[in-house]
Amino acid sequence: MAGKQKSKSKIKRMMKRAEARGETYVYTECSASIESKSNNGGTNEEKEKCEDVLDRKILDNQVSPTHEEKLAAAETLHRELERVQSDASLKSKDRRSAKRKAEAIAAEASGSSVDELLRWYSQHQKQQQEEQLGNKESPSKITKSRTIQKRNPYIVFVGQLSYDTTKDELFRHFQKELGRDHEVTQETLSIRLLTDKKSKKSRGVAFVEVSDPELLYACLKLHHTFLQGRRINVERSAGGKTGSEARKSKIQKLRSDQTDHFNTVIDAVIKEFYENGSIQKGELDDGVVALCKRHSASVVQAALELYVEKHGCDMDNPSAYFTFLLCKLAEEGVFEKQSNDEKHIEHSSRDQSGRPPKKAKTKPVF
Repeated sequence: MAGKQKSKSKIKRMMKRAEARGETYVYTECSASIESKSNNGGTNEEKEKCEDVLDRKILDNQVSPTHEEKLAAAETLHRELERVQSDASLKSKDRRSAKRKAEAIAAEASGSSVDELLRWYSQHQKQQQEEQLGNKESPSKITKSRTIQKRNPYIVFVGQLSYDTTKDELFRHFQKELGRDHEVTQETLSIRLLTDKKSKKSRGVAFVEVSDPELLYACLKLHHTFLQGRRINVERSAGGKTGSEARKSKIQKLRSDQTDHFNTVIDAVIKEFYENGSIQKGELDDGVVALCKRHSASVVQAALELYVEKHGCDMDNPSAYFTFLLCKLAEEGVFEKQSNDEKHIEHSSRDQSGRPPKKAKTKPVF
């Protein structure tokens, strides 16, 4: 007995449901036969045979991710992992959670495991580079290849340098601040110090090119650090033609995004001290909070830790004492703070009369 044929509307509904599951519904006589046997008591063997046929048809008609979709998933994962790695406000647990989420999204979009996707992406990039380097058919193609290679170089702009700062001194500053967590060598970080054409003296600005995006975002952490008594600016380079409106607009947007990001990081650092009770609300005035946003997150973190350690809340003016610590650490460098440096800070915390800042009178603790 022939199975009852499904109506067009029902087939359409079945197709939509399959599409929502990422499958393709195929209506065959066997599908009608399954329904008929289910309603009329067909044997289990007959049902399983027909269902197996349907399963194979559905799997055969599933659309696997295209090359473009797989590439987009890999690039999105790469960017997201860079963002998570460079976000100083994330705790280790939150960073791991964000990485797992990004990996799960990429795996679902690409239809492969994260390891397979990253290996494929690495091979894809290597193949593209080989094709670009091996393309010698015409000068125009060679030019185009070089343009593609240098389309997204990892470069930061460094401004507000002292005219006396040399390229080697700037390199040592980056190596000192980043060398604990990143490999900073002449191969991974190169500096181009801009000089005046006539006098050959430094113009107080430089471009720093690094080998990978992780080191690029790490360099941005040196924004508002001190070098030879000057607070330097470290920003993403916009590229493009000098003086063009497009370049100016891009610089403005990058600068605005960077400022918003660092303000968010500083707010998160201060909030953590409020939440764990180390500092009370209103203990530091709004002027001090605004001053914190003119310094790097690592300096603010170190200054807050030292303020709590030295019981800055007991000072006559906690905000003034914290401001002193913040500026001192910014000038001397966070990583110079060893046991002997703490003694130096304690000695330097004297005012012009030679006396250290007064402490509020407190009862002795026995």
